[in-house]
Amino acid sequence: MTTQQNLSIAHKWFDAFNNHNLEQLLSLYDEEAEHLSPKLKIKTRNQWFGSRKASFI
Repeated sequence: MTTQQNLSIAHKWFDAFNNHNLEQLLSLYDEEAEHLSPKLKIKTRNQWFGSRKASFI
């Protein structure tokens, strides 16, 4: 990827994060991506955070 492509993705990620737009944020990840974080405090009905089908409770 070019530097410009990487910057474009980074700006989209920051915009989605700052706007609390989970769908937009997850759209930047591959369907099979897994996000693991010791600081993550969201409970889902799925096994891991990052599923676009996650139901947040």
